[in-house]
Amino acid sequence: FFSENIFTKKVLLVFSLFFLITCSTFFIYSRVDTLDTFKKQMHSLVYFQYGSTKDRIELWKKSFSIFKEKPLFGYGMGSYKVEILKYGNKNLVSEDNITFYQRPHNDYLWILTEQGIFSFLLYLLLFTLAFVYVIKILKNTKDKNEKIFFTLMSFAMTGYLVFSFFSFPKERIEHSIFLGFIFSPIIIYYYKYSVNHSNKTRYRLFNSVAIVTITLSLVSVIIGSIKFNSEVHMRKAYEYRFSNNWSGLISETDNINSFFYSTDPVSTPVRWYSGLANFNLNKIDDAFYDFKEAYRINPYHVYVLNNLGTCYEYLGNHAKALVLFKRALQLSPTYSDAALNLCALEFNSGNIDTAYLVLHNFKGDIKDSLKFNQFLGIVLKEKFNKMMEHENDAQLKRYYKTFRDVPEWGYVIYLKSIKNNITIEKQALCETAYSIEVFDKNPKLADFYRAKYHLKK
Repeated sequence: FFSENIFTKKVLLVFSLFFLITCSTFFIYSRVDTLDTFKKQMHSLVYFQYGSTKDRIELWKKSFSIFKEKPLFGYGMGSYKVEILKYGNKNLVSEDNITFYQRPHNDYLWILTEQGIFSFLLYLLLFTLAFVYVIKILKNTKDKNEKIFFTLMSFAMTGYLVFSFFSFPKERIEHSIFLGFIFSPIIIYYYKYSVNHSNKTRYRLFNSVAIVTITLSLVSVIIGSIKFNSEVHMRKAYEYRFSNNWSGLISETDNINSFFYSTDPVSTPVRWYSGLANFNLNKIDDAFYDFKEAYRINPYHVYVLNNLGTCYEYLGNHAKALVLFKRALQLSPTYSDAALNLCALEFNSGNIDTAYLVLHNFKGDIKDSLKFNQFLGIVLKEKFNKMMEHENDAQLKRYYKTFRDVPEWGYVIYLKSIKNNITIEKQALCETAYSIEVFDKNPKLADFYRAKYHLKK
């Protein structure tokens, strides 16, 4: 009875602590953020087919696809933000072509895709050894405080490993320092209890570790300084870009070390920025060189594909430009710049039907795009002209002419053809039959056209 009573008290104590921690968490959270934010986060956890949770799951699926391509050694450090772009951004937040994912929000997948299965196993081995060391320390130590301390260290490592599954502590310097503070006492006490070295052996071991550590630290400091300096220039480059100071933008990008800093924090190649500046300064040859270099660094970035394609078109290489514009749209069906450039290329080549299909199949939101509507108006006009040329029926030609001369009407037909998932030619026939019935008050003629062309009323 006495032991059962103690057990009950322990259980009550655990639940009380859990309740207290939960209440404290809610109280602190309410002070630093709103309840709405908490509700949104809980909603994203429960309804994982929506929001950021859905994006994360999609990224994990794409990450496995990257891993399967090079499972042994991966694509190399820093490659994830480039390789993930090859799988497109359909149904992701990055459809806005402003958001670019840099990591899969899962350290294990990140290591697998960039460094392969061998590095992944070594990474897990590091933590496995740490847990083995903790177990050996707990077996050998008689000190109660040490037992508590190293038990807590094992909890901390477990928390880090769980956290790594949903986030990216590997990238955060504060998390790496935290992990170092966990590993250091574990290693020290493991050697204290499990390894017996002579003082001479310990001295040699210390010297060897010290030399390697100092060397790696110096290399890290040098590379870190170069990258930090490049970050400073990149920040200034952003400011010059937004103020349309193209000469200043070129100057800043030239000061960036392209070997250690080839892309900015959102995976856009640095040479793309200088290419943009040169293009706006009408230095097409220099822009072409920069965009080709940017393409070499990141061949899946839609900005790079679009601008390099534009340069090819300027230089008369229509075939190459066509391939690049299509590739950009394949990766990002909502990227309007690539769609308009592809449409213009086909239109200028006399391929009116193909130019129209580019606009008809465009997946982005066109309501607020003035430039898109301007392109659409020009293409629709030629589309209706072509329909008139191939039509012998005077009644139909009359209405096609009206559709051409009243852009608003032609635009409505375009939208209806998309909604009904039919060609604009068939939608124009449907609109003609309806207009004959309603405006011309001739339902028999309207039914004649419906029967002839198999149209629904």
